[in-house]
Amino acid sequence: MPIVHIAIWDAKSDDDLTILHTLGMSEKYMNNADYLAEFCWHIRGKISEDDKHHCSHFMAKKKGKLIYFLIAPTKTAKPVTGGS
Repeated sequence: MPIVHIAIWDAKSDDDLTILHTLGMSEKYMNNADYLAEFCWHIRGKISEDDKHHCSHFMAKKKGKLIYFLIAPTKTAKPVTGGS
């Protein structure tokens, strides 16, 4: 079962962006395509832990074991890892 990594940068305010980005997908060709790609999703504002999980699953398309993690935690947040 392949592993899909999703990095998450948390928004610091409601005016900032939460960024979700796949890591390592560009090592494989997309189905029915002759090119490689990574996915990057920008969401305005802060999102809940449940939304991070659901967005990560959407990006990974549930094709493998999902690993997502928080990048650059703030002083009040600790690094978070999760998966399926």
